Amino acid sequence: MEELRLPVPLWQRDVVVVTWGLLENTRLLMDSPVGRDQRFAVLLDDVEVVLAQIATYAGSRDTSDLQLIEQAIEQRGLLAKLRAAAPATYQVARAQGVL
Repeated sequence: MEELRLPVPLWQRDVVVVTWGLLENTRLLMDSPVGRDQRFAVLLDDVEVVLAQIATYAGSRDTSDLQLIEQAIEQRGLLAKLRAAAPATYQVARAQGVL
């Protein structure tokens, strides 16, 4: 039986392109002096794993991977780590509702 192949929606292609760009930048940061700082090394490693999962998920039609991505974000405490690593000026602007 032949598998019916539908075209990938444009938004899905955009997500893949943006995610791969972010993944590339994350890997560059990992190889930079920032990546040698233990705090940032752990954060960048977590970000890399999740971005790789998102890039893989966005390029496929299998929605079961979405749960794995959510679990990875929660188990790694990624959102809290990102908030903690954000500069203080971003935290103030966010608290004031600017962003």
